[in-house]
Amino acid sequence: MTQRLWNLIIAAFTISALILWFSGAALALEVRETGRAFQVDFAPAKDVFQVGERIEFKVRGSRDFHLYLFGIDAENDQGYVLLPNPLQNDTGYQAGREYTVPEARVEFYARNPGTEKIIMVASTRKLDVRTDGLTKLERFFAGRADEVEARAKSLRLDGLEPEKQTVFREIHLVVTGQDDRPEAAETKPPSEEDPTVFVSADRPAYRVGDPVRITFGADRQGFAYLILVEPDGGKVMLKKQEISGDRFYTVQGRASAPTGRQTLFAVFDPKGELDMDKLVLPAPSAEQVKGIILDDDRPRPFALYPLVIKE
Repeated sequence: MTQRLWNLIIAAFTISALILWFSGAALALEVRETGRAFQVDFAPAKDVFQVGERIEFKVRGSRDFHLYLFGIDAENDQGYVLLPNPLQNDTGYQAGREYTVPEARVEFYARNPGTEKIIMVASTRKLDVRTDGLTKLERFFAGRADEVEARAKSLRLDGLEPEKQTVFREIHLVVTGQDDRPEAAETKPPSEEDPTVFVSADRPAYRVGDPVRITFGADRQGFAYLILVEPDGGKVMLKKQEISGDRFYTVQGRASAPTGRQTLFAVFDPKGELDMDKLVLPAPSAEQVKGIILDDDRPRPFALYPLVIKE
């Protein structure tokens, strides 16, 4: 099974970001409560999800509570702290009301078919989610599956304190559908003189009108050009950004026609004098061409991210 990746994105006003793509039935495997007075209903919003579809959960507690979610991909030995996250740090919910998780500006979905375990911890008191030793990515914390699962289960032990009541639950989500990720490009590593350039989007596939969040940058001061190569080979410059060399930059937009496989490039130029008419960019699926390349014709330092836009 291909590796799964969780992400989070900010939407302009309604949806966008984390990750999870599934289809199938969710099966509750374990329910444990430390106090009878506190009860929690937690389930996926529906039984069947498709790859790329927004994943939502419904939750309701009999008392005011805090909610924590973890994703465990045992097959690929990866785990993720889903809630709290940088976009939804508030874990508090009121008693008696049914909530949809995540909130409207955050999106959970999965890129690839497969099975994912979701661990839910709900407590009447706020718990401390330990992230020491985990890898801090741009939008969440990640680590080995057993490490993250151990952090989740430690919250259950924390909840055994007399003043806290805690519900611990596991469900399995099964994802079906086609893997929408385009084939990764073969790119040559930069030389010692070249900066390292980075570009990534919040997901590999979009429908027309979907919000898009792009992160890019380089480890040297200069200028970064954000360029989209469309299915017919046409180049569109989306952004020219002066960069400091010590941070990433983020832009937001929406997917639009033309549809099909496209490639997002970040190209570095030290002086900001890039000539789009003379710029030659490699096709992601093209084989490496062997031969002699003059220094003047050598491609600028770049990074690329293949993506798909659908109707």
